Amino acid sequence: MWSPLGLVQGITEYGMVDTSPLRKFLTNFFKSHGEEYKRKVAFSAVNAADGNYEIFDESLGLNDKVNAVMSSAAIPFAFPSQLWEFEGSNLVAMDGGSVWNINLASAVQRCQEIVGEDESKITIDILDCGTSK
Repeated sequence: MWSPLGLVQGITEYGMVDTSPLRKFLTNFFKSHGEEYKRKVAFSAVNAADGNYEIFDESLGLNDKVNAVMSSAAIPFAFPSQLWEFEGSNLVAMDGGSVWNINLASAVQRCQEIVGEDESKITIDILDCGTSK
C-alpha cells in the first residue's frame, strides 16, 4: 500500500498499490539475467490518452523492458499507469487487457517472423491468471 496515507494516497497516485517494489524487482531480475529475453515476446498496453493498442517487444532497452512489463500489468485503479516519454509526445500506458484480453494475434505474428507463413510450426505459451471457471 502507498505510504503514508494508504488508499487515500493511492487514489491520488492513480492506483491503489505502490508498484515501486515491482519496478525494483524487475530491474534487478533483468540485470541478473543478462538484460535480454531468450524468446520473442509481445507485451501489450493501451494508451490512455487516445485508446491506441501498443505492443512492445524484446528489442527494448533495460528501462523500457521494465516499463513494458509494468505497463502491461497496470490494471486501471489498482496499479498506476506508466508514463513513456517519446520525442515530442507522451504515452500513458495501462493494462492491454482493458481493450484486448489475450492478444494471440501478436504472438502469432512474432512467431511468423521466425517460421514464415506455416502456422503448423507455431506453438504459443499463454499465461492466464484468471479463474478456473
